[in-house]
Amino acid sequence: MEQTDIGMWINHKELIHMASGDDLIKYITERVVHYIDTPKDVRRKAKVKESWTTRWFGMIPFSMSLWKEDVTTKRKKRAK
Repeated sequence: MEQTDIGMWINHKELIHMASGDDLIKYITERVVHYIDTPKDVRRKAKVKESWTTRWFGMIPFSMSLWKEDVTTKRKKRAK
């Protein structure tokens, strides 16, 4: 179970479908041991830092920037 990207975390649906408490304890123990065994610099590199606009406003600023970029590109093409 060696995964270093964000896909290593279990999603909530899988967590709900775990049959017994033993499975859950086993999973949590594996995750904690994996975290402890991973060097600190590798853990820091694996983190994805999101911008403050995304953190505060979600995907709205990103979608507006894409829209603005599309509009300006279309205007430049029309001007030629």
